[in-house]
Amino acid sequence: GPIENELARRGLAVFTNAADHRMDPDVPLLIPEVNSDHLRLADRRPEGRGLLVANANCSTTGLVLALAPVRELLAPTTVQVTTYQALSGAGVPGVPSLTITDNVVPFIPGEEEKIERETARIFGRLRGGRIAPWPGRVLPQCARVATRDGHLLAVTVEATGRPTLSELERAWIEFDP
Repeated sequence: GPIENELARRGLAVFTNAADHRMDPDVPLLIPEVNSDHLRLADRRPEGRGLLVANANCSTTGLVLALAPVRELLAPTTVQVTTYQALSGAGVPGVPSLTITDNVVPFIPGEEEKIERETARIFGRLRGGRIAPWPGRVLPQCARVATRDGHLLAVTVEATGRPTLSELERAWIEFDP
């Protein structure tokens, strides 16, 4: 937001968890193990402006890190993900106690759109100083659960690749970007 903009304007390097700049065309949305090449977007910043780098939504990060080691083997076309997000992910003041007690809240406003957009951007290719989004589809469903910390993702992938189970296991075990 405004604080990040002011610090970058002063020439400082800013790394932000805030959602404000995640989709800015000149700001890397970075998961270093997956798309460190996106840091080259910073080369296009105006003279004297500091580096501004955003990180992804917590659920997007978990999804992308799980898929990255096997993405080339699978060649996914559609990713269906259901997230079960803890109370801690709601921030302050959180979820009203009467809403979440003995309940699962089946929709988190704005969360599904973040996962769709951010995954396409992170898996996108840097071309001509811009990110060409990954063309696959991401179909998220997001629920808030009465757990204090931690998120769970259930993921189903439609893909054109047909790796064996041992190839997938090896890719996850040997993932070392």
